[in-house]
Amino acid sequence: MAHNLPEMQVRVCVVGCGISGAGAAAELVKAGHTDLVVVEAMGRAGGRVHTAKQGSSHIELGAHWIHGEDNNCVYEWAMQHCPHAIDKELDFTQTGIGQTTFVNPHGEEVPRDVTDSFQDMMVILDHGDMTDGYNNLAHYYQQQFSEHNKWGSVGWQLLDWHGRFQSLIDGSDSWHSVSAATREEYWECSGNLIINWNNPGYQTLVDHLLDTIGGERVLLNSPVSRIEWGGADGSNSRSCSRCYDSVQSLTSGVQSSLSIATNPAPDDVQRSREEKCAECGRSVEEASDSRKRSQCRVTLPDRVVVADHVIFSGSLGVLKATARHLFQPSLPDAKLRVIDNLGFDTVAKIYLEFSERWWPEDCNGFSFLSDLTTAPPDLIQSWEEQMLGFYTVRQQPLMLIAWICGPSALAMERTPLPEVIARCATVLQTRLAKLCSVTKPVWGTRSVWGSNPYTQGSYSFRSCASDHCDVWAADLAQPLPDIQHPVLCFCGEATHEHYYSTVHGAWESGKREAARLMHHWEHGTSGPAFQWTIG
Repeated sequence: MAHNLPEMQVRVCVVGCGISGAGAAAELVKAGHTDLVVVEAMGRAGGRVHTAKQGSSHIELGAHWIHGEDNNCVYEWAMQHCPHAIDKELDFTQTGIGQTTFVNPHGEEVPRDVTDSFQDMMVILDHGDMTDGYNNLAHYYQQQFSEHNKWGSVGWQLLDWHGRFQSLIDGSDSWHSVSAATREEYWECSGNLIINWNNPGYQTLVDHLLDTIGGERVLLNSPVSRIEWGGADGSNSRSCSRCYDSVQSLTSGVQSSLSIATNPAPDDVQRSREEKCAECGRSVEEASDSRKRSQCRVTLPDRVVVADHVIFSGSLGVLKATARHLFQPSLPDAKLRVIDNLGFDTVAKIYLEFSERWWPEDCNGFSFLSDLTTAPPDLIQSWEEQMLGFYTVRQQPLMLIAWICGPSALAMERTPLPEVIARCATVLQTRLAKLCSVTKPVWGTRSVWGSNPYTQGSYSFRSCASDHCDVWAADLAQPLPDIQHPVLCFCGEATHEHYYSTVHGAWESGKREAARLMHHWEHGTSGPAFQWTIG
């Protein structure tokens, strides 16, 4: 039972040590606010950034690229501190575009002039007006394409492939569930949109954040079972930094910021407790009593973390699964409505390694088109039929990567790994029998973001339900109980109003919540409203 567990007292408890949570903690520590702890359910930091060593290089099981340059905090940090760690050269390996061979359902290569002209049309449609009454992203593309298709049935096969490709980009089960009307809410950072990491990969950023925080402030293997987030009025958060320091000093028996002498007389201590703070007007005693009444309690398997503020950085998928029982008191209905209706599905990767390269040197991979004249395959039983294709992997010359999303991705994740490797090998040997002499893979692995209980999906998107319910990422970012009293704060890529689904959005959201708390500690509830400038 939680009441029998030892307690750990801190000013801030950050739940989750992904890029957003670690980013929030790092900002606080850099500013001198070191009285914090980061609790992470998994046995590693990084969250949905997960770099794995393979051979002499690495693979990315989670976030893959730096998306853009201008106003991208990840790119700007890397260029300033470790420019050797990134490769700015435009490289389409692993992406599904570039020098990719499209293969029709009969195992034949689609002519390059057809695929090139199709891709040119997609670029035009990508920049078209999607706000004029389209039900979803698929509706927009299908209607526009029907007016310009000059390739017949192969054109529709290519569009079907493009729909799966777009779902991978958005992180959705299907492009039928993605909003077209509010597409402009996502902002691209100009510059190269697919910047690769050199060895040791995205782990470079994770290590930087951990070094800044300090390992003693991070608790791994510490899943949270309950978050009690204080009084509904948020009274604990009204303490200014001066009051907080005074309470800490009196509690620990050291000299306080209210000029208590070493080994003071009892009367001096009492007078100091009653002395009003010049900043917020409360006495140390009032601040201490208020703090005790409404502190947050975060229950872990081996302890309870007692904190003035909680920054929750878990994924939107985790919130969807746990929000109704994790928090006490319950989250407001408005917050639950946001959690329920923002989009968050699963994208998965499968890596295969071979003893030799059997595909052409000038080929970046193979994209598989589906036969639209027959009944569609079962998304669960025949998940391998929904793979986008297999593509070369940067710095891994004998490796291919397959991408898959939605229910098929979840079905793949639940399939034993040896069977996944075998079924992928069968797809390659069957679909490419006329084009290549495919050999069997000697090694393989896959991501499991959808079935991981501490992520429950990959990244967020603006769904049609988001539009229908008029909920936004900015709503998810709003602290509780309100902006004036940020007791329970939220960060993570899904809380970024314009950079959702990205690592730079995650990191910036963590910086935002750290800045929110520091602004509150400095100005209190009566000061200027907190404002955050994107980028």
